[in-house]
Amino acid sequence: MKALAVIKNFTLNYAKESNMFPKERLERAKLFTDKESQKRFLIAEDLASKFTAMNFDIPVTHFSGRVGEKPYLKEYPSISVSRSYAGDNLVVVAEQDYNIGVDCEKIKDFDKNMIKYFFTQNERKYIESSESMNTAFALLWTRKESYIKCIGRGIDYPINTIDVTPTKNTGKINNIRPVFIDNDEIDSCYINSYIVEDLVISVCSECDDAFPTIKSYEGVMI
Repeated sequence: MKALAVIKNFTLNYAKESNMFPKERLERAKLFTDKESQKRFLIAEDLASKFTAMNFDIPVTHFSGRVGEKPYLKEYPSISVSRSYAGDNLVVVAEQDYNIGVDCEKIKDFDKNMIKYFFTQNERKYIESSESMNTAFALLWTRKESYIKCIGRGIDYPINTIDVTPTKNTGKINNIRPVFIDNDEIDSCYINSYIVEDLVISVCSECDDAFPTIKSYEGVMI
C-alpha cells in the first residue's frame, strides 16, 4: 500500500516547538546553516510523521536516524517514509513492507552544464529533444533523486551512472495521477512521475503496484 500527499503552504500557521523533536533529528537539522532552513526541515519531518500515522492507523511517531542515515520509524520498521519539498510545497510518500523514495522540483530554468556531469547520453538526448527542456530536466532529476532515496543512499551516489529516461507511453496528464501508463523499472525498483502545476514529483518504490492518486492538503494537516 502506497500513500502520497502534497501539502501546500506547509509552513503556514505552524507553531510546534523544536525541543519536541528527538535529539538526533535536531542534530540533522543543524546541517542547515540558517534558522529558517532548520525550521522548514523540522516542519517537514513532523508533517510526514502525521501523514504516515493518519494513513497507517498508528500513533504519531517522530523519525529516528543520525546524520547520514535514512530516516526511519523505530517502532514501525515495516513502514518506509520519504519526503521532499520545493518552495512551500511538501510531498510525502509512505509504503508498507517496501522501501520508497520521493523527490520534487519546481519547473524552472536550469544550469545547462549540469547535463554534462549528471546525466547519461540517453538522458541528455531526452532533455535536449523535449518541447520543454526545463520540464524534462526536472522530470529526470527527480527520478534520479527518488531512486537514491528509495535505496537509502546519499549525495555520494554517482547519479550519472543510472539512466532514468522514461520508456512508457504518456498517460493523461493531470494533477493527481501518474504521468506514465506503466512504471519504469530501474535496477529492481519502479518509478513513476507526476506534474502538478509547476511542480514535478517522482516516486520510486521496490514494489511494482499502482502509484496512487495524490491527496492534497493546505497548511498543517492535523
